Amino acid sequence: MLSNQPVTAVYHYRVLVFEINHYRADDDKDLDYVPESTGSTTGSKKRKKSSKGVEESGTKHTYVLVWNLYEDWKQIVVEWTIDDTNISDAFFRFKRFAESKANRHELKFSEHPGEILALNSILLLEENSVRVQLNISSAIRAKIFEQMRAMYPKYDLPKVVEDMSNRCAQVARKQTREALEEEIDNAYSDLRTNLSPSDKKLLRISQNVWNHIAENWRTSFDSPRTIEDTHVHHSIHPFLRPFSPMDRIGQANKLSFVSASRKTNDNDQGEGHKPDFTITVNKRSGKFEVVFGLFKSPCKSSCHFANVDLVDLGVLMKDSLDNMYKEKRIELDMAVFGIHAFGYNVRVYAMDLSYGAVYRMYLMGEFELPKSNISLCLVENALHEVENLKNFVEEYIERLPSYTTNNDIVRTPTEKMRMIRKTVATPRK
Repeated sequence: MLSNQPVTAVYHYRVLVFEINHYRADDDKDLDYVPESTGSTTGSKKRKKSSKGVEESGTKHTYVLVWNLYEDWKQIVVEWTIDDTNISDAFFRFKRFAESKANRHELKFSEHPGEILALNSILLLEENSVRVQLNISSAIRAKIFEQMRAMYPKYDLPKVVEDMSNRCAQVARKQTREALEEEIDNAYSDLRTNLSPSDKKLLRISQNVWNHIAENWRTSFDSPRTIEDTHVHHSIHPFLRPFSPMDRIGQANKLSFVSASRKTNDNDQGEGHKPDFTITVNKRSGKFEVVFGLFKSPCKSSCHFANVDLVDLGVLMKDSLDNMYKEKRIELDMAVFGIHAFGYNVRVYAMDLSYGAVYRMYLMGEFELPKSNISLCLVENALHEVENLKNFVEEYIERLPSYTTNNDIVRTPTEKMRMIRKTVATPRK
Protein backbone atom coordinates (compact mmCIF):
# COMPACT_ATOMS: atom_id res chain seq x y z
CA MET A 1 0.00 0.00 0.00
CA LEU A 2 1.16 3.53 -0.74
CA SER A 3 0.45 4.60 2.81
CA ASN A 4 3.16 2.27 4.14
CA GLN A 5 5.90 3.50 1.84
CA PRO A 6 7.91 6.72 1.78
CA VAL A 7 6.68 9.03 -0.93
CA THR A 8 10.15 10.26 -1.90
CA ALA A 9 13.63 8.90 -1.92
CA VAL A 10 16.04 9.66 0.93
CA TYR A 11 17.86 12.93 0.26
CA HIS A 12 18.99 15.23 3.03
CA TYR A 13 20.01 18.63 1.66
CA ARG A 14 21.63 17.20 -1.44
CA VAL A 15 23.88 19.61 -3.33
CA LEU A 16 23.59 19.52 -7.10
CA VAL A 17 26.32 20.89 -9.35
CA PHE A 18 25.49 22.22 -12.81
CA GLU A 19 28.14 23.16 -15.34
CA ILE A 20 27.08 25.79 -17.85
CA ASN A 21 29.45 26.35 -20.74
CA HIS A 22 29.85 26.05 -24.51
CA TYR A 23 27.25 28.71 -25.31
CA ARG A 24 27.11 29.94 -28.87
CA ALA A 25 25.38 33.10 -30.02
CA ASP A 26 23.00 31.14 -32.25
CA ASP A 27 22.14 28.60 -29.54
CA ASP A 28 19.99 30.85 -27.40
CA LYS A 29 18.82 34.43 -27.57
CA ASP A 30 19.35 34.70 -23.82
CA LEU A 31 23.14 34.40 -23.94
CA ASP A 32 23.64 36.94 -21.18
CA TYR A 33 21.24 35.23 -18.79
CA VAL A 34 23.41 34.04 -15.89
CA PRO A 35 21.53 32.81 -12.79
CA GLU A 36 22.66 33.60 -9.27
CA SER A 37 23.29 30.63 -7.03
CA THR A 38 22.21 29.63 -3.56
CA GLY A 39 25.68 28.30 -2.91
CA SER A 40 29.18 29.05 -4.09
CA THR A 41 30.05 29.94 -7.65
CA THR A 42 33.34 29.35 -9.38
CA GLY A 43 34.53 30.89 -12.56
CA SER A 44 31.83 33.53 -12.37
CA LYS A 45 33.68 36.13 -14.41
CA LYS A 46 31.39 37.69 -17.00
CA ARG A 47 31.61 36.10 -20.42
CA LYS A 48 33.26 38.19 -23.09
CA LYS A 49 31.94 38.30 -26.61
CA SER A 50 33.64 39.06 -29.87
CA SER A 51 32.26 41.65 -32.26
CA LYS A 52 30.10 38.90 -33.77
CA GLY A 53 28.52 38.11 -30.43
CA VAL A 54 30.27 34.74 -29.97
CA GLU A 55 31.77 33.99 -26.58
CA GLU A 56 35.54 34.23 -26.37
CA SER A 57 37.89 31.99 -24.38
CA GLY A 58 35.14 29.56 -23.25
CA THR A 59 35.01 30.59 -19.58
CA LYS A 60 33.64 27.71 -17.51
CA HIS A 61 30.89 28.37 -14.95
CA THR A 62 29.96 25.99 -12.15
CA TYR A 63 26.81 26.71 -10.14
CA VAL A 64 26.05 24.98 -6.86
CA LEU A 65 22.25 24.75 -6.48
CA VAL A 66 20.70 23.55 -3.23
CA TRP A 67 17.53 21.53 -3.92
CA ASN A 68 16.74 20.81 -0.28
CA LEU A 69 15.14 17.44 -1.06
CA TYR A 70 13.81 15.58 1.93
CA GLU A 71 12.33 12.30 3.08
CA ASP A 72 8.52 12.22 3.27
CA TRP A 73 6.80 9.56 5.35
CA LYS A 74 3.38 11.22 5.59
CA GLN A 75 0.45 8.95 4.94
CA ILE A 76 -1.47 9.39 1.69
CA VAL A 77 -4.97 10.41 2.76
CA VAL A 78 -6.86 10.28 -0.56
CA GLU A 79 -5.55 8.58 -3.70
CA TRP A 80 -6.46 9.58 -7.23
CA THR A 81 -7.77 6.59 -9.17
CA ILE A 82 -9.49 6.27 -12.53
CA ASP A 83 -11.03 2.88 -13.28
CA ASP A 84 -8.45 0.46 -11.89
CA THR A 85 -5.45 2.77 -12.43
CA ASN A 86 -3.88 4.54 -9.47
CA ILE A 87 -2.86 7.95 -10.85
CA SER A 88 -1.29 8.96 -7.52
CA ASP A 89 1.05 5.97 -7.65
CA ALA A 90 1.99 6.76 -11.27
CA PHE A 91 2.84 10.33 -10.27
CA PHE A 92 4.94 9.23 -7.28
CA ARG A 93 6.94 6.99 -9.62
CA PHE A 94 7.50 9.98 -11.91
CA LYS A 95 8.54 12.03 -8.89
CA ARG A 96 11.12 9.42 -7.88
CA PHE A 97 12.37 9.45 -11.49
CA ALA A 98 12.80 13.25 -11.22
CA GLU A 99 14.74 12.83 -7.98
CA SER A 100 17.05 10.32 -9.61
CA LYS A 101 17.74 12.82 -12.41
CA ALA A 102 18.43 15.49 -9.81
CA ASN A 103 20.85 13.13 -8.08
CA ARG A 104 22.67 12.60 -11.40
CA HIS A 105 22.89 16.39 -11.98
CA GLU A 106 20.70 16.13 -15.09
CA LEU A 107 17.88 18.58 -14.33
CA LYS A 108 17.78 21.86 -16.24
CA PHE A 109 15.14 24.58 -16.11
CA SER A 110 15.20 24.92 -19.88
CA GLU A 111 14.48 21.23 -20.45
CA HIS A 112 12.82 19.72 -17.38
CA PRO A 113 10.14 22.00 -15.87
CA GLY A 114 7.83 19.02 -15.36
CA GLU A 115 10.43 17.15 -13.32
CA ILE A 116 11.33 20.21 -11.23
CA LEU A 117 7.65 20.82 -10.50
CA ALA A 118 7.29 17.16 -9.52
CA LEU A 119 9.99 17.65 -6.87
CA ASN A 120 7.46 20.04 -5.30
CA SER A 121 4.65 17.44 -5.59
CA ILE A 122 3.16 19.40 -8.52
CA LEU A 123 1.75 17.37 -11.42
CA LEU A 124 1.82 19.44 -14.62
CA LEU A 125 -1.20 18.52 -16.76
CA GLU A 126 -1.00 19.83 -20.34
CA GLU A 127 -3.12 17.85 -22.77
CA ASN A 128 -1.11 18.47 -25.93
CA SER A 129 2.32 18.32 -24.32
CA VAL A 130 4.82 15.58 -23.51
CA ARG A 131 6.66 17.50 -20.77
CA VAL A 132 5.24 15.10 -18.17
CA GLN A 133 4.62 11.48 -19.18
CA LEU A 134 3.18 9.18 -16.55
CA ASN A 135 3.40 5.43 -16.98
CA ILE A 136 -0.29 5.00 -17.80
CA SER A 137 -2.24 3.96 -20.87
CA SER A 138 -3.38 6.47 -23.47
CA ALA A 139 -6.99 5.65 -22.60
CA ILE A 140 -6.45 6.55 -18.94
CA ARG A 141 -4.58 9.69 -19.95
CA ALA A 142 -7.55 10.72 -22.07
CA LYS A 143 -9.86 10.15 -19.10
CA ILE A 144 -7.65 12.34 -16.90
CA PHE A 145 -8.15 15.30 -19.22
CA GLU A 146 -11.82 14.49 -19.68
CA GLN A 147 -12.13 14.72 -15.89
CA MET A 148 -10.17 17.99 -15.75
CA ARG A 149 -12.21 19.59 -18.55
CA ALA A 150 -15.38 18.68 -16.67
CA MET A 151 -14.00 20.33 -13.53
CA TYR A 152 -12.87 23.48 -15.38
CA PRO A 153 -15.28 23.79 -18.33
CA LYS A 154 -15.32 26.55 -20.91
CA TYR A 155 -18.15 29.03 -20.48
CA ASP A 156 -19.71 30.45 -23.63
CA LEU A 157 -18.90 34.02 -24.56
CA PRO A 158 -22.02 36.19 -25.07
CA LYS A 159 -22.78 36.67 -28.75
CA VAL A 160 -22.75 40.46 -28.42
CA VAL A 161 -19.06 40.32 -27.43
CA GLU A 162 -18.30 38.13 -30.44
CA ASP A 163 -20.20 40.54 -32.69
CA MET A 164 -18.36 43.57 -31.34
CA SER A 165 -14.96 41.88 -31.72
CA ASN A 166 -15.72 40.82 -35.30
CA ARG A 167 -16.87 44.30 -36.29
CA CYS A 168 -13.88 46.06 -34.74
CA ALA A 169 -11.34 43.56 -36.09
CA GLN A 170 -12.64 43.94 -39.66
CA VAL A 171 -12.42 47.73 -39.51
CA ALA A 172 -8.97 47.71 -37.88
CA ARG A 173 -7.65 45.35 -40.53
CA LYS A 174 -8.43 47.64 -43.45
CA GLN A 175 -8.86 51.17 -42.15
CA THR A 176 -7.35 53.78 -39.82
CA ARG A 177 -7.26 54.30 -36.10
CA GLU A 178 -9.96 56.97 -36.38
CA ALA A 179 -12.23 54.53 -38.21
CA LEU A 180 -11.69 51.95 -35.47
CA GLU A 181 -12.57 54.45 -32.74
CA GLU A 182 -15.79 55.30 -34.55
CA GLU A 183 -16.68 51.63 -35.03
CA ILE A 184 -16.11 50.87 -31.33
CA ASP A 185 -18.67 53.52 -30.35
CA ASN A 186 -21.14 52.43 -33.04
CA ALA A 187 -20.87 48.74 -32.15
CA TYR A 188 -21.40 49.42 -28.46
CA SER A 189 -24.44 51.60 -29.16
CA ASP A 190 -25.96 49.01 -31.50
CA LEU A 191 -25.42 46.02 -29.21
CA ARG A 192 -26.06 47.29 -25.68
CA THR A 193 -29.87 47.30 -25.77
CA ASN A 194 -31.98 44.47 -24.28
CA LEU A 195 -29.02 42.79 -22.57
CA SER A 196 -28.83 41.10 -19.19
CA PRO A 197 -26.74 43.01 -16.59
CA SER A 198 -23.90 40.48 -16.86
CA ASP A 199 -23.79 40.63 -20.67
CA LYS A 200 -23.93 44.43 -20.61
CA LYS A 201 -21.02 44.51 -18.14
CA LEU A 202 -18.94 42.21 -20.33
CA LEU A 203 -19.76 44.27 -23.42
CA ARG A 204 -18.54 47.35 -21.56
CA ILE A 205 -15.31 45.56 -20.65
CA SER A 206 -14.84 44.61 -24.31
CA GLN A 207 -15.34 48.23 -25.29
CA ASN A 208 -12.63 49.27 -22.79
CA VAL A 209 -10.20 46.74 -24.25
CA TRP A 210 -10.83 47.93 -27.79
CA ASN A 211 -10.55 51.58 -26.76
CA HIS A 212 -7.12 50.89 -25.28
CA ILE A 213 -6.03 49.24 -28.53
CA ALA A 214 -7.22 52.25 -30.54
CA GLU A 215 -5.76 54.89 -28.22
CA ASN A 216 -2.35 53.22 -28.18
CA TRP A 217 -2.29 52.22 -31.83
CA ARG A 218 1.30 53.28 -32.50
CA THR A 219 2.84 52.06 -29.23
CA SER A 220 0.79 48.87 -29.34
CA PHE A 221 2.01 47.73 -32.75
CA ASP A 222 4.81 49.94 -34.09
CA SER A 223 7.26 49.89 -31.17
CA PRO A 224 9.62 46.96 -30.54
CA ARG A 225 8.87 45.09 -27.31
CA THR A 226 12.32 44.89 -25.76
CA ILE A 227 11.18 46.43 -22.46
CA GLU A 228 9.02 44.14 -20.33
CA ASP A 229 7.03 46.95 -18.68
CA THR A 230 6.06 48.35 -22.08
CA HIS A 231 4.92 44.94 -23.29
CA VAL A 232 2.90 44.30 -20.14
CA HIS A 233 1.29 47.75 -20.20
CA HIS A 234 0.24 47.67 -23.86
CA SER A 235 -0.36 43.98 -24.56
CA ILE A 236 -1.24 42.16 -21.34
CA HIS A 237 -2.82 44.53 -18.82
CA PRO A 238 -5.60 45.71 -21.18
CA PHE A 239 -6.96 42.15 -21.16
CA LEU A 240 -6.55 41.54 -17.40
CA ARG A 241 -7.25 44.73 -15.49
CA PRO A 242 -10.84 45.36 -16.69
CA PHE A 243 -11.93 41.95 -15.37
CA SER A 244 -11.02 42.59 -11.73
CA PRO A 245 -11.57 45.49 -9.30
CA MET A 246 -8.46 47.66 -9.05
CA ASP A 247 -8.28 47.25 -5.28
CA ARG A 248 -7.69 43.51 -5.75
CA ILE A 249 -4.77 43.87 -8.17
CA GLY A 250 -1.44 43.67 -6.35
CA GLN A 251 1.73 45.64 -6.91
CA ALA A 252 4.10 44.15 -9.47
CA ASN A 253 7.51 42.78 -8.41
CA LYS A 254 6.57 42.70 -4.74
CA LEU A 255 7.33 39.58 -2.72
CA SER A 256 4.23 37.40 -2.68
CA PHE A 257 2.48 37.25 0.68
CA VAL A 258 2.12 33.46 0.54
CA SER A 259 5.73 33.05 -0.59
CA ALA A 260 6.92 35.15 2.36
CA SER A 261 4.62 33.19 4.69
CA ARG A 262 6.09 29.88 3.54
CA LYS A 263 9.64 31.13 4.09
CA THR A 264 8.78 32.40 7.58
CA ASN A 265 6.65 29.54 8.88
CA ASP A 266 8.73 26.72 7.38
CA ASN A 267 12.07 28.43 8.09
CA ASP A 268 12.68 28.07 4.37
CA GLN A 269 16.02 29.37 3.11
CA GLY A 270 15.01 29.02 -0.53
CA GLU A 271 13.97 31.60 -3.06
CA GLY A 272 10.98 33.87 -2.50
CA HIS A 273 8.89 34.80 -5.52
CA LYS A 274 7.78 38.18 -6.86
CA PRO A 275 4.90 37.85 -9.33
CA ASP A 276 4.26 40.45 -12.01
CA PHE A 277 0.52 40.36 -11.34
CA THR A 278 -1.67 39.21 -8.45
CA ILE A 279 -5.30 39.29 -7.47
CA THR A 280 -5.66 39.47 -3.70
CA VAL A 281 -8.81 39.17 -1.61
CA ASN A 282 -8.98 40.60 1.91
CA LYS A 283 -11.47 39.05 4.32
CA ARG A 284 -11.88 39.03 8.07
CA SER A 285 -10.23 35.62 8.05
CA GLY A 286 -7.12 37.03 6.39
CA LYS A 287 -5.53 37.85 3.07
CA PHE A 288 -5.76 35.43 0.14
CA GLU A 289 -3.76 35.53 -3.10
CA VAL A 290 -5.90 33.72 -5.66
CA VAL A 291 -4.32 34.64 -9.03
CA PHE A 292 -0.66 35.03 -9.99
CA GLY A 293 0.86 36.24 -13.24
CA LEU A 294 4.42 35.95 -14.52
CA PHE A 295 5.21 37.79 -17.76
CA LYS A 296 8.13 38.03 -20.17
CA SER A 297 8.59 40.35 -23.13
CA PRO A 298 9.02 38.86 -26.64
CA CYS A 299 12.79 39.30 -26.47
CA LYS A 300 12.88 37.08 -23.36
CA SER A 301 10.39 34.44 -24.40
CA SER A 302 12.84 31.61 -25.07
CA CYS A 303 12.26 28.21 -23.46
CA HIS A 304 14.85 28.98 -20.78
CA PHE A 305 13.03 32.03 -19.44
CA ALA A 306 9.57 30.53 -20.05
CA ASN A 307 10.29 27.31 -18.19
CA VAL A 308 11.92 29.08 -15.25
CA ASP A 309 8.79 31.22 -14.90
CA LEU A 310 6.57 28.15 -15.22
CA VAL A 311 8.30 26.53 -12.24
CA ASP A 312 8.06 29.75 -10.23
CA LEU A 313 4.37 30.05 -11.10
CA GLY A 314 3.70 26.51 -9.94
CA VAL A 315 5.48 27.12 -6.63
CA LEU A 316 3.53 30.36 -6.07
CA MET A 317 0.23 28.57 -6.68
CA LYS A 318 1.23 25.75 -4.34
CA ASP A 319 2.25 28.25 -1.66
CA SER A 320 -1.21 29.82 -1.90
CA LEU A 321 -3.03 26.50 -1.46
CA ASP A 322 -0.75 25.53 1.43
CA ASN A 323 -1.47 28.86 3.10
CA MET A 324 -5.22 28.32 2.75
CA TYR A 325 -5.15 24.81 4.18
CA LYS A 326 -2.36 25.11 6.74
CA GLU A 327 -2.57 28.69 8.01
CA LYS A 328 -6.23 29.56 7.30
CA ARG A 329 -7.45 25.99 7.99
CA ILE A 330 -9.90 25.96 5.10
CA GLU A 331 -11.54 22.55 4.67
CA LEU A 332 -13.33 23.11 1.35
CA ASP A 333 -11.88 22.19 -2.03
CA MET A 334 -10.15 25.31 -3.33
CA ALA A 335 -8.34 26.26 -6.51
CA VAL A 336 -5.88 29.02 -7.35
CA PHE A 337 -4.97 30.29 -10.80
CA GLY A 338 -1.87 31.32 -12.72
CA ILE A 339 -1.26 33.34 -15.88
CA HIS A 340 1.95 32.52 -17.73
CA ALA A 341 2.71 35.02 -20.50
CA PHE A 342 5.88 34.65 -22.53
CA GLY A 343 6.01 37.04 -25.44
CA TYR A 344 2.64 37.02 -27.18
CA ASN A 345 1.67 33.57 -25.89
CA VAL A 346 -0.47 33.35 -22.75
CA ARG A 347 -1.41 30.22 -20.82
CA VAL A 348 -3.88 30.00 -17.96
CA TYR A 349 -3.46 27.34 -15.26
CA ALA A 350 -5.60 26.11 -12.38
CA MET A 351 -4.19 24.27 -9.37
CA ASP A 352 -6.06 22.21 -6.80
CA LEU A 353 -5.30 19.67 -4.10
CA SER A 354 -8.11 17.15 -4.34
CA TYR A 355 -5.82 14.18 -3.63
CA GLY A 356 -3.02 13.67 -1.14
CA ALA A 357 0.42 14.94 -2.17
CA VAL A 358 -0.70 15.66 -5.76
CA TYR A 359 -1.01 19.35 -6.63
CA ARG A 360 -2.65 19.26 -10.05
CA MET A 361 -1.49 22.17 -12.24
CA TYR A 362 -3.89 22.03 -15.17
CA LEU A 363 -3.60 24.05 -18.37
CA MET A 364 -7.20 25.26 -18.63
CA GLY A 365 -6.78 27.71 -21.50
CA GLU A 366 -4.37 29.55 -23.75
CA PHE A 367 -4.50 32.40 -26.21
CA GLU A 368 -2.29 34.60 -28.36
CA LEU A 369 -2.02 38.36 -28.07
CA PRO A 370 -2.35 40.44 -31.26
CA LYS A 371 0.95 41.62 -32.74
CA SER A 372 -0.50 44.00 -35.32
CA ASN A 373 -3.78 45.37 -36.61
CA ILE A 374 -3.90 42.37 -38.97
CA SER A 375 -4.14 39.95 -36.02
CA LEU A 376 -6.81 41.77 -33.99
CA CYS A 377 -9.15 38.86 -34.73
CA LEU A 378 -7.34 37.24 -31.76
CA VAL A 379 -8.99 39.67 -29.34
CA GLU A 380 -12.20 37.61 -29.22
CA ASN A 381 -10.42 34.46 -28.05
CA ALA A 382 -8.39 36.43 -25.50
CA LEU A 383 -11.58 37.93 -24.07
CA HIS A 384 -13.15 34.46 -23.95
CA GLU A 385 -10.27 32.92 -21.99
CA VAL A 386 -9.94 35.80 -19.53
CA GLU A 387 -13.70 35.89 -18.94
CA ASN A 388 -13.61 32.14 -18.32
CA LEU A 389 -10.80 32.66 -15.81
CA LYS A 390 -12.75 35.45 -14.10
CA ASN A 391 -15.79 33.19 -13.65
CA PHE A 392 -13.73 30.52 -11.88
CA VAL A 393 -11.90 33.07 -9.73
CA GLU A 394 -15.20 34.54 -8.55
CA GLU A 395 -16.60 31.07 -7.86
CA TYR A 396 -13.71 30.14 -5.60
CA ILE A 397 -13.57 33.55 -3.92
CA GLU A 398 -17.13 32.85 -2.73
CA ARG A 399 -15.80 29.78 -0.91
CA LEU A 400 -13.27 31.76 1.12
CA PRO A 401 -14.33 32.02 4.77
CA SER A 402 -15.18 35.38 6.27
CA TYR A 403 -14.71 34.27 9.87
CA THR A 404 -11.49 34.67 11.84
CA THR A 405 -9.48 31.73 13.16
CA ASN A 406 -7.96 31.60 16.64
CA ASN A 407 -4.54 30.15 15.94
CA ASP A 408 -3.85 29.69 19.67
CA ILE A 409 -6.35 26.85 19.87
CA VAL A 410 -4.83 23.42 19.26
CA ARG A 411 -6.90 21.68 16.58
CA THR A 412 -6.87 18.24 15.06
CA PRO A 413 -5.30 18.45 11.59
CA THR A 414 -7.93 18.55 8.88
CA GLU A 415 -7.93 16.17 5.93
CA LYS A 416 -6.62 18.97 3.71
CA MET A 417 -3.76 19.67 6.12
CA ARG A 418 -2.73 16.02 5.85
CA MET A 419 -2.74 16.30 2.05
CA ILE A 420 -0.21 19.12 1.78
CA ARG A 421 3.49 18.53 1.22
CA LYS A 422 6.57 20.62 1.91
CA THR A 423 7.87 22.84 -0.87
CA VAL A 424 11.30 22.01 -2.22
CA ALA A 425 13.09 25.35 -2.48
CA THR A 426 13.71 26.21 -6.12
CA PRO A 427 17.20 27.53 -6.89
CA ARG A 428 17.67 31.24 -7.36
CA LYS A 429 17.89 32.31 -10.95
